Amino acid sequence: MSLHGHRSVVLSFGGAVLLSVLLFATFLAPRNSIESPGVTLDGLLSSQNPFDKVVCEVTVMALAGQVAERKDIEYGAAAFCLHPDTSPEDAERILRELPTYAPGAGLLGYWRRDRWNLTVMDGNTGVMGDPITITWGVVPDGTWADGGPSDLVSVFTAAWGSTGWLTKMRNAFDRWAAVTGVTYIEVTDDGANMPGSQGVLGVRGDVRIGGRYMDGPSGVLAYNYYPDGGDMVLDTGDVGFYHNPTNNYGNLKNVVMHEHGHGFGLGHCTPENCTKLMEAYQCGSNSFVGAMDDDVRGGMRNYGDTYENNDTNLEPTDLGTITDTTVIENLSLDNGGSDYDWYLVTLTNTSVTVEVDPIGETYLLGRQGGDPPTWITTDSIADPDIELYDAAGTTLLTSATSGGMQDTEVLTYTVPSVGSYQIRVYGKAGTGTNVQRYTMTVYSDPGSGVPIADGLPGKGLAFSVYPNPFSTEARARFMAPAAGPYTVEVFDVTGRRARVINGHAASSGRVEVVWDGRDSQGNEAASGIYFLRARSGERTETKQALLVR
Repeated sequence: MSLHGHRSVVLSFGGAVLLSVLLFATFLAPRNSIESPGVTLDGLLSSQNPFDKVVCEVTVMALAGQVAERKDIEYGAAAFCLHPDTSPEDAERILRELPTYAPGAGLLGYWRRDRWNLTVMDGNTGVMGDPITITWGVVPDGTWADGGPSDLVSVFTAAWGSTGWLTKMRNAFDRWAAVTGVTYIEVTDDGANMPGSQGVLGVRGDVRIGGRYMDGPSGVLAYNYYPDGGDMVLDTGDVGFYHNPTNNYGNLKNVVMHEHGHGFGLGHCTPENCTKLMEAYQCGSNSFVGAMDDDVRGGMRNYGDTYENNDTNLEPTDLGTITDTTVIENLSLDNGGSDYDWYLVTLTNTSVTVEVDPIGETYLLGRQGGDPPTWITTDSIADPDIELYDAAGTTLLTSATSGGMQDTEVLTYTVPSVGSYQIRVYGKAGTGTNVQRYTMTVYSDPGSGVPIADGLPGKGLAFSVYPNPFSTEARARFMAPAAGPYTVEVFDVTGRRARVINGHAASSGRVEVVWDGRDSQGNEAASGIYFLRARSGERTETKQALLVR
């Protein structure tokens, strides 16, 4: 996706945790000019720039709270989101003045700024990779929302003519829940001042959302605090921007998802090329990106995947009875060196095959105004291996460890009898300790005609489609058995062939084809289920994908 046209800018400020309770907002200043809060605030107070006014307003509130508790000043963290119509000059000025992420040794992707330590439902949330529950809610109108009374409910309800806007916010949290180990519970709110009022069971949530008029259309859209105080404030003066129905109100959902990305601990990463939700610049106006590979990996690093905790044979994820084929997506080794994923399966046939396919993308990652961007490939962060155990997970029956980085690992075995068994997926020692996402497929009866991955002679192509569901483009990946032509065909649910993509593999090995969600005439395909069929040599394999506009 290009960056031409309107863009929105989301900014976060460097800082530190204060009293392990709340990360306060800081103010805008060049990195080399922060010497004392008085000098910087003096300049902001006299500024006529609407962004400076909002930052100053929040800063005064935050500093007042800090000074009451401490003698020193620590610059906390808030994330500001600017309207797409903000001038490029203002956006460039602000970006120059803020620290941004630069990948360093061992930092493979996403910027993990922080993690929730305490939540209403969990108390202590454990360590990185442990799942958590976050309660959230919209504050009632009149609640003090970090500089003025919230009017979010009345303004948004008037624009929608209903509370339909709340459904879109729920969608944003649901999408995060679908790819991470975070469970979200929507709760009511007592109207205590925000920020600074921690979540209390039966009273208010961990994450509270309010809104107030800041600077009207354009300028500031929203800002957010980092854990353990992930409150969000939207500019109700920009209700027209949020009430745009394009992409099912993608503007609202995208901003809420991005801001809550900060709210559960992720910072910004670059470059701004529409490959990551947590980029400083969001994609063009009305483009709903949602969580991409880099963002999902960051969320998984903090809180694991949706099946956590399944780290031991005493707490395996029960996948139920496998009668033919079961595909489980959005899995991860949230730490390739120490995370172990255990699964319990009940087999109805003595022949079983388990495939584990590392998934990811290749994209640029760099530093704003710094070193040139470099490429990162996230399907080769760690090398997953497979073990098959008895029902108790104590007796090892067989393992599969021969596959290399990026390869689909395949385990095939004839078990002594039908019944329950445990599968263990783990990272090969010495191949990486960061987040490796993967898809696992379990076949209970390979002889039934179900295609098996490359590595089993004469069978399939180790075909996968990512992301799935997708909103803009899907990447079809497979293993070509030899050099030669290949074809990827796209069919809708009626069997109509919507698109054909032809290519030529230079050699045997991994091939990636991008379907941009358009038919052969260049028109956007409608939302719905599609079937992608890859053909290379004598091998053919089909995968289902869901397009959500």
